[in-house]
Amino acid sequence: MQKSCIDIEPEEILLDSSSSFIAKIEKPIGKRRLIFFSILINILMIILLLFAFRMQILKGDYYRAKADLNAARVFKIPAPRGIIYDRNKKALVYNQPKFDLVMDYDFFKSLNQESLDRLKSEIEKILHIKIEKLNESEDGRDIILLEDLSQENVLVLRSSSFLHQNKGLRLESSITRFYPYKDIISHVLGYIGKINQDEYRLYKKYGYELTDNIGKGGIELFYESELRGIDGYKKYEVDASGKILKELTEQTPFPGKNIVLNIDIDLQQKVFEVLNHFLDRSENKAAAAIALNPQNGEILAMVSLPSFDNNIFTYEKNRSKYLNLVNDKNKPLFNRVIAGTYPSGSTIKPFIASAALEEKIINPERKIYASASISVPNIYNPNIIYTFHDWKEHGLINMKQAIAFSSNVYFYTIGGGYNDIKGLGPEKIAKYLSLFGFGKDLGIDIFGEAAGIIPTPDWKKTVKNEDWYIGDTYNLSIGQGDFLITPLQLAAATAIIANGGILYAPRLRSDRPLKILGKDFIKPENLRIVQEGMRMAVVEGSARYLNSLPVKVAAKTGTAQNPFGNHHAWATIYAPYENPEIVLVVLFERAGEGSSVAIPAAREILDWYFRNKNKE
Repeated sequence: MQKSCIDIEPEEILLDSSSSFIAKIEKPIGKRRLIFFSILINILMIILLLFAFRMQILKGDYYRAKADLNAARVFKIPAPRGIIYDRNKKALVYNQPKFDLVMDYDFFKSLNQESLDRLKSEIEKILHIKIEKLNESEDGRDIILLEDLSQENVLVLRSSSFLHQNKGLRLESSITRFYPYKDIISHVLGYIGKINQDEYRLYKKYGYELTDNIGKGGIELFYESELRGIDGYKKYEVDASGKILKELTEQTPFPGKNIVLNIDIDLQQKVFEVLNHFLDRSENKAAAAIALNPQNGEILAMVSLPSFDNNIFTYEKNRSKYLNLVNDKNKPLFNRVIAGTYPSGSTIKPFIASAALEEKIINPERKIYASASISVPNIYNPNIIYTFHDWKEHGLINMKQAIAFSSNVYFYTIGGGYNDIKGLGPEKIAKYLSLFGFGKDLGIDIFGEAAGIIPTPDWKKTVKNEDWYIGDTYNLSIGQGDFLITPLQLAAATAIIANGGILYAPRLRSDRPLKILGKDFIKPENLRIVQEGMRMAVVEGSARYLNSLPVKVAAKTGTAQNPFGNHHAWATIYAPYENPEIVLVVLFERAGEGSSVAIPAAREILDWYFRNKNKE
């Protein structure tokens, strides 16, 4: 049988063997898959386009600024804060440069404890200064490693490569405050300190940063916007390693505005010394005094004790001292002149007398018999008798004598009524006390002023849910009970009697516009009776110790009952009697009689004031 032979090429063999495999892989892709991939690609393109649009258009300025920061570095130049002067242009505060070694908060967070300890040791070795334990800031602030570096250490850091090698560290320059008079005038000036989170939220719209200082209390806070100034800056071009290549731009800082106060720092210092001297001799450790010009409301001196050194707040390292002040039971940070509220005691009597004269309650020459007490029957049950005491029996006295010798019975009578004298009653008493400036803010140009309390039947019902009794009116008539005032209010009210009928808003700043809060609500002839009664208090009454002064003065003493301890001692004085230029109010907490404590202190202050004034 014959076999047929056919020649087959190698390619044909390969093609034949793979033909079934080719048939398998040449199967076409489904339409749905193509649509899916097309949509996916389009979505990704749209996302990329939107991202590019956001970066280049919407956020273009932001990212350009970020890019600039990678090539530039900006250093703030702090603006000098405005200087505060007394009325004679004596500086009450100075600016001084300060350098701190600061660690960026993010840099701090990036270091483990070993790296942190190593860095700390290196700094201590370079500067020969011990660094206290480093703690994370509570609010994410940068951390001050070393505060108030010496000029020598600043030069060491600037001349070494240490800061260049550790970009999370920097030397931060600032201008801080130095208060040369310290605790003598701290409540008036206040102090500055690092802005806190609440303050930052309030002030960031004005350009404040978390590293800035801000006024805290007193003049520093009240006039913060004027004292602050506007910071400048220097902008440098830097390379990728942060090395400065050249200066690009500079903005000169704009200094804050200087402020002149009405305060006489020499008088302020004398008041401070006298009050401290009297406190040293007693168990009591709190006092307040204010001197003002009755003709325009200018505040000449304001002292609250105990006081504090406002330089403490300049440095973070003094935090423990600050906490001691906060926790001190005697409250040295509390300004008793404007925020302390106390029963007035008998210092209220000239104002009750003025109201009684204006309402024609009594003829000032009429004499009434002022025994050691009066007894008043209960209007609902005559068998119940209430007795209200005086500190002594005064006999037959008129209004001037009642003011001079501080008769309680006389003022019970014209305030609450007795026998044939009707009395003012609580509503009219409240009306006139309000006209004299009690029970409300007077608008002094520092924060923290208290309004005090003028009790009325409505007030007592609302606040205490109690009825008003005749005893409440009698207590109010002599400055006891719920009636509370501040030393500032008593000074402003005394100035009304001294100047003939005008209530001025008290002013610390010299160029603050004069403001009249009330006038002519007491006739001049009625005020003259009260003036003569206050003068009689010095000539032969409770303030006789003031007779030795080189000028004639008028005064009223007060001894205010205190439910928490000894009586508060008051004195309010104006001088000279015929042409008043100063009102002085002195208060000693829990010190006893006004005539035996407050009056001697006031005499020493006024004696110094008039003897030194005559030397000018």
